[in-house]
Amino acid sequence: MKRKLGQSFRPWRNHDLRRTMSTHMRDFLGVERDVVELILNHTPAGLVGTYQLPEHREKRKAAMIAWGAYVERLAEGMTPGIHVQKVD
Repeated sequence: MKRKLGQSFRPWRNHDLRRTMSTHMRDFLGVERDVVELILNHTPAGLVGTYQLPEHREKRKAAMIAWGAYVERLAEGMTPGIHVQKVD
């Protein structure tokens, strides 16, 4: 990849993909912060993390479907637009 992109190539790690997904889900897809945190397998801190174990299965599913559609549009060279779909 570095040969193809030359000086514009910047090294990246898998964590960069997680950060990108998190940012784009919040900023472009309107996914709730708590849902994004659950998708990333982050546990709420303190007593909330101990006593309240939210799952939000349907919201996580909807967010991942919206993310997949968003990535597909990017891969096809289309501009997904801002706020492609508000995930409820």
